[in-house]
Amino acid sequence: MKAVRFRVQNFRNIDDSGPSQIKTAAESQKIDLPKGWKAPVARHLVSSWAENDTTLAAEILDTAASLFSEIEARFENMGSEN
Repeated sequence: MKAVRFRVQNFRNIDDSGPSQIKTAAESQKIDLPKGWKAPVARHLVSSWAENDTTLAAEILDTAASLFSEIEARFENMGSEN
């Protein structure tokens, strides 16, 4: 698969989300993104942030914590339904 080169802009505006920026960059470079591309990209970003000791804004970390808490609650509820 050909690499898509882009610069991450502002994630605060939902219209400028990372996935939409990647899609726009891929389209401008005439690259078709494969099905399931988001998870590997997310893993790559997180790995890159960890390797480079990137400091993320508290707002982003709080949002991520809320997301993971919701995911955990859903898995707990799935287990209690059986």
